[in-house]
Amino acid sequence: MSFDTTSLGLIIATVLLFALLARTTYQYRKQTRRLGRGVEEKVEHLERELSSLEKEYEALLAETNKKVDKKYLENRIKGLSELLG
Repeated sequence: MSFDTTSLGLIIATVLLFALLARTTYQYRKQTRRLGRGVEEKVEHLERELSSLEKEYEALLAETNKKVDKKYLENRIKGLSELLG
């Protein structure tokens, strides 16, 4: 069997296209994994930040519940003094 130049050219083109497809697929998978890891890291960071903010909110809420409303006390004292006076 003798190959002419057209057959040889087609074989080379097919091999090159297959190699290009394999390389592109590998790069796509690599980039997808890298981007997936980046997204996971960002999500974990945001979850930690959310947890921290929730703890701060609970601490502030507890602190606020311990404080007495100044305006409410002033109105109560004013009302009581008006009743007595």
